[in-house]
Amino acid sequence: MKHSILSLFLILTLTSCAITQPQLGQITEIERTWKFAQTVLPAKYSTMEMNHLAPGFYEYQLLDDWSRDIKEKHFKKNVDKVPVVLHMHGCTGIQGADGGWAHNYADMGYLTIMPNSFKRPNRRSMCDSRNWLYRSQLRIEEIDYAIEQVLKIPWVDQNKIFLSGFSEGGNTLSFYKGEKFQAYIIIGTNCKHAGGIRAPKNIPVLNIVGQLDHYPGYGEGCNVNRSIGGSRRVIVRGAGHDVSNEDQARLVAREFLENCCKR
Repeated sequence: MKHSILSLFLILTLTSCAITQPQLGQITEIERTWKFAQTVLPAKYSTMEMNHLAPGFYEYQLLDDWSRDIKEKHFKKNVDKVPVVLHMHGCTGIQGADGGWAHNYADMGYLTIMPNSFKRPNRRSMCDSRNWLYRSQLRIEEIDYAIEQVLKIPWVDQNKIFLSGFSEGGNTLSFYKGEKFQAYIIIGTNCKHAGGIRAPKNIPVLNIVGQLDHYPGYGEGCNVNRSIGGSRRVIVRGAGHDVSNEDQARLVAREFLENCCKR
């Protein structure tokens, strides 16, 4: 299945962001990662046929204003509660694979929010195997801040908030122990940097990797040490590091999100 054109079209860009430099100076480093997140809104909820939103575009520093603005300007009138995927990008920022996964989740009907780690001052790309304790601490801080903001949004379905991560973002999820998500999707890693998956045992975990991933050992995937909610490891045969365009990867992610956490 290819990305549905209905869900995905960039109409707002961060380069045209209305937040001025003096305003940026008044917000903290961690707030920047949220305010300049990229958000994809599924077509099924949107008043436009295609829509792509960015929290940082709006000149509102309070989340409540941002969330109300989206509700009033972009949602169809019959929209009540919206499921959310919080997706953590890889070591080079929000690029191809991460955009691909945001599009996939939007096609599945999930509003997708991607915090932007590179809006931290002096943040630089680190795509080797070093500094994992430092990197995981940075990214975990971003997850914790983002989920607190997501939980404040009145139109979010509190029973359908999921955490996803690719490459560096996936490695971060393997370190993460948070309990405020219904499930984790860990993509493009073997979880060895964290010594395995550290998520609480009651949280379902899906691990997706490409068999031919160029990072040493990543193609073996993680030891998914649980069976709850359809938890498993899926190795996509013949695929590399980026599996966002692979039909098998999209299918298992869709099935997992639909079935892992029914209430």
